[in-house]
Amino acid sequence: MTQTPDRLRELRRRRAIEGNIFRISPDTIAVFDADIAARINAINFRDQEVPDPIGDLLAGRREPVSWKQIRAAWGPVLRRLTGAEAVTALYERMDALLAQRAGAQLDLAQLAQEVCTYSLLPIVIDGLSDVDDARIRRDVTFGFTDLATLQPKHSRWSRLRTTATEIRAGFVVRAELRGRARGRRDRRADLTDPLVDLLPTVGYGRAVDAVTALLTAIAGPPGAIGACLLFAMHRHREWTEHLQAELAQVPQTGLHAPAATPITTRFVKEALRMWSPPLLLARTARISISVPPVELSAGQTYVVSPHLIHRDPARWERPEQFDPQRWLARSPGLSAGYLPFGLPPKTCPGAALGTVQLIALCHLLCTRYRIDWADSARPPEIALGAVAVPVNLFGTVRPVTRT
Repeated sequence: MTQTPDRLRELRRRRAIEGNIFRISPDTIAVFDADIAARINAINFRDQEVPDPIGDLLAGRREPVSWKQIRAAWGPVLRRLTGAEAVTALYERMDALLAQRAGAQLDLAQLAQEVCTYSLLPIVIDGLSDVDDARIRRDVTFGFTDLATLQPKHSRWSRLRTTATEIRAGFVVRAELRGRARGRRDRRADLTDPLVDLLPTVGYGRAVDAVTALLTAIAGPPGAIGACLLFAMHRHREWTEHLQAELAQVPQTGLHAPAATPITTRFVKEALRMWSPPLLLARTARISISVPPVELSAGQTYVVSPHLIHRDPARWERPEQFDPQRWLARSPGLSAGYLPFGLPPKTCPGAALGTVQLIALCHLLCTRYRIDWADSARPPEIALGAVAVPVNLFGTVRPVTRT
């Protein structure tokens, strides 16, 4: 991760000279044209199958399983999770986490990570015992800590610790799946539950992998962009005032509909444009791909950077400027240049929920809480690692007295 800023700087320099597509090495090509990158990705993952876990292979299970099958099973759950009742429950979990941390000066980037990540855990896997919940929390905490650390430790001990934590989390997921499948545990309205019905087809190994993939997805990216939202609120106080005025008129039960919060939605979309994680995506070509002028052989790598695509001056006016007003008149023809949740067909299945959560975070910090920003010898800034991370961003979250 420490190489990411230098690599981004070099890639940006080369793009200015060579254009949006160029060879990084004989087997790696940079694809910073959003349209071409989307076409390549669509071909590469058209028939993507879930890898065979070793346990399933040993059990003799070799039937191919498509990710589309699993994503389709998640679809109804995700639609329910973006409804009024589920979003209100998410909001209350975020509120409780903020209340626990209110009153003390904190690293606000860390605060955003904890509030965004921990509040999503019951959406992925709910109903765990306190012991198992602690194990899952430990796993995602290591995940977002490693992702956001600008000077990561790669000692043997740290790798062993992380691996052991991931294994324990996998055991928790497997036990929960087995308990629900055998009727010993209650079925839940979470993203683990649809996999119980798919077990005869996908097997336990793939089901566990699917759930742990979701845990990985929430361990870092949601909190990273949440932290960047706080940075934007600090840097652009006039926008914070606009958010406060709008959100004071919107009840928490109305946050599931972004149309009810147009100013806040533009603010969130602009933060996602500026800092959406990850900064670089490297993908291996599974087959030979021809999308002129790109020619890829199977096994070669293509690199896509939402960070750089979102700063393409051919698509964006003043791309380095934080300007939520740009979303008032976005041209539909430029939509391919906006990739906050990845490239299809592997876009984040929880994109709509992620957007709603960020709006909920803004609502909480503009209505139920206020941030007393701390003075710092060094001003807050965005540092680039695997994700964009605010540094030197400190403050105290205080409840608003309700009359």
